[in-house]
Amino acid sequence: MGSAYLIKRDDELGSIEVGKYADFTILADSPLRVDPMAIKDIAVLATVVAGQPVAGRSTATPT
Repeated sequence: MGSAYLIKRDDELGSIEVGKYADFTILADSPLRVDPMAIKDIAVLATVVAGQPVAGRSTATPT
């Protein structure tokens, strides 16, 4: 929350809490558990911005 605090927006940003904007990415593996050289190869499963899915399976348009 340090950066959100510094810009005086820690009431709406900086952590995953009820009432705050939810910006996060769901990865297929943990960057802490793979070889550092393999981090770039971890698949992104979903991305959520301001609480709304913007990429991933839930945003796919049915054909």
